[in-house]
Amino acid sequence: GFYVTDGTSEGTLLLHPTKTRPFVFKDKFYFSSFNPDQGIDIWRSDGTTEGTQLLVTISNFSGFHPAGDKFFINTFTEFWVSDGTSEGTTLVKELDSGYSYTGEYVYYKDKLYFKADDDVHGEELWTSDGTTEGTRMLVDIVRGEDDARIENLVVVGDLLYFTAENTRPYRQLWRTDGTAAGTYPVTEFETTYGNRRIEAVTPAFGDIFFEFGEKLWRYDPQENQTTLVANHLEIVNMVFAYDKLFFTIRSGEQKVLWMSEGTEATSQPLLPSHTNSIQQMLPLGSGIAFMASSGEYGWEAWFSRGTFAETYMINDIYEGHEGAYPINFVKYKGRVLFLATNKKNGRSIFQT
Repeated sequence: GFYVTDGTSEGTLLLHPTKTRPFVFKDKFYFSSFNPDQGIDIWRSDGTTEGTQLLVTISNFSGFHPAGDKFFINTFTEFWVSDGTSEGTTLVKELDSGYSYTGEYVYYKDKLYFKADDDVHGEELWTSDGTTEGTRMLVDIVRGEDDARIENLVVVGDLLYFTAENTRPYRQLWRTDGTAAGTYPVTEFETTYGNRRIEAVTPAFGDIFFEFGEKLWRYDPQENQTTLVANHLEIVNMVFAYDKLFFTIRSGEQKVLWMSEGTEATSQPLLPSHTNSIQQMLPLGSGIAFMASSGEYGWEAWFSRGTFAETYMINDIYEGHEGAYPINFVKYKGRVLFLATNKKNGRSIFQT
């Protein structure tokens, strides 16, 4: 269900029985719920029962995407735009059933950028300014019906970066300034790395870090130069927080937490090898909160400031080996809220 809370048990109320996560826009919450007769209802709420009202009903639902003074709603075949009111919520574009708006969405230069497949060009990079005429494919990277496999959209400086393929199976890092002429690859990885994909693209220190060929790489947009940071690291995911790059690497069946300040000398593990399967890293002003498993405590909530000594379990919420399985870490009024299980209350909201 959709609850509202002031951080106390007494101030926690159920507003709607939906099972979807709400989206925040201009101090209001938006969420979807299933309508058995018409499809999907989109709701708007100010956090009160009286202020929770129906915004629009659509055929199906995939996600909300913020875009300046408006937001987009996408289904699998439609694209909607809204200013947060029923009157200002309109259908932007509808195409054939083969059309799909999927994956990541990034707001850049007053437009939304995303990958889409119009059943003619394959999956390519698209853009929308919220109008029918302004919703179009930016460039056809792979000619014909084949897919460019657009992923990892991030904005660094005044450019948008993403990964794409134009000569299979070699996926490169690309840049765009929002024009077809200004869209081209900035890396040139050769066949010696085999069939590899650029993964875990993360802006940090003004540059772009990513994993390719089980190595950590750094791309400098100012110098247009790609350099190797560290070898033998199969990176699963990365976040930038507290002026440090935190990432998890796969080591056999384990996932180990590492930290880097952008150089090989500063890249090092933060946890013993028996503490593994790091999940859901939440960037904070002073470090990261995350879920980790160890043989002694099971799945619990952890915190790290980026040093071995300052990486520790916050609390043994579920005493023993079973673990509390904390998920959905969010920041709220200087604290971190998350869902976890203990022996007394079962599945509950915790704060730290």
